[in-house]
Amino acid sequence: MLKHLGYIVIIAMFTVSMVSMMSCGDNENNGTTGGKNSDLYIKDDAGERVKLVLKPTEGDTLRYKMVAKTTATETLPTPQGDQEVKSSEDITYYYTQIVDRVEESIVTYKVKFDSVQAVTSITSQDSSLSVTYNSNVQDSIHNMAQFVKYNSIIGENFYVRVSAQDSVLELYGMEKIYDKISANSGDTLREEGKMILKESLKSELQQQFQKFPVNNEIARDSSWGLSYETNLMVFPAKNILNYKLVDITKNENGDVLITLDASLTLELIKKEVSDQNQKLSVNSVNATGTGKVVINLTQGYTVSKQTQTNVDLDMKISAGGQSADPKQSLQTNLTI
Repeated sequence: MLKHLGYIVIIAMFTVSMVSMMSCGDNENNGTTGGKNSDLYIKDDAGERVKLVLKPTEGDTLRYKMVAKTTATETLPTPQGDQEVKSSEDITYYYTQIVDRVEESIVTYKVKFDSVQAVTSITSQDSSLSVTYNSNVQDSIHNMAQFVKYNSIIGENFYVRVSAQDSVLELYGMEKIYDKISANSGDTLREEGKMILKESLKSELQQQFQKFPVNNEIARDSSWGLSYETNLMVFPAKNILNYKLVDITKNENGDVLITLDASLTLELIKKEVSDQNQKLSVNSVNATGTGKVVINLTQGYTVSKQTQTNVDLDMKISAGGQSADPKQSLQTNLTI
């Protein structure tokens, strides 16, 4: 069973990445003051336009709750009939950001994770397993290897640099986190391990932010898109993202709020891979996503985000003159 679950985990990681690039979740943000960026909103005879640029106020404290829910099902043909393996994972992050520095094209945040909670379960026809982790509870689950990352980031400050177009550029100041991981593992964390940790945190934090266009002056009802190459399991693929500015409003404080709709589709670049022993091919794939995000443009923070992603994959595995047609489906929901 565990061998098959590996595929589900890989797809889950890929789907979270897609959601991250869509940057459409649900974000609860408690900013303090915020700057009055009146130059980001234009209204004239041509209509309403906004400049999609990230400009929060230095010193603001932002508190977030991010919830990522993933469910997956893998169907495997066997001589006894189709066997299903189901898995689910709910992770809740509580973290704080302080706007440390605002430059012309870069915003730097000081970040601290306050707690992480995770509930995972795996069920097959003949067995089931469930694990509940809480970074604030020192139990037998707390020290399991898969939770070392969470234990190490709790309560430790580090910094993240974000472009004015809302893309996470880099993380730094993570030495205390590295030391805690090394202490837990009994060995010095190598450079490769540091890079893996950085990329993992970068992907998770990117879910908070949007992907603004380079040409940032956008009119109401305008659309834009972007695409990038990624992988679906071992298959090279392309994510295609489309956005639309569907609303511009003012709240009771006079702040300008914008609403974006987003959609995601996926195209496989290569549908077959093989090695000396087996060949893996895709019979069909359907990967789509939708999302909505509301941003307080005046004060430079996200008000609310919601996203949903679905992946259905039908494959064929051939080896030694035999073949099988496993199927997998996965759904994610993200709120921040």
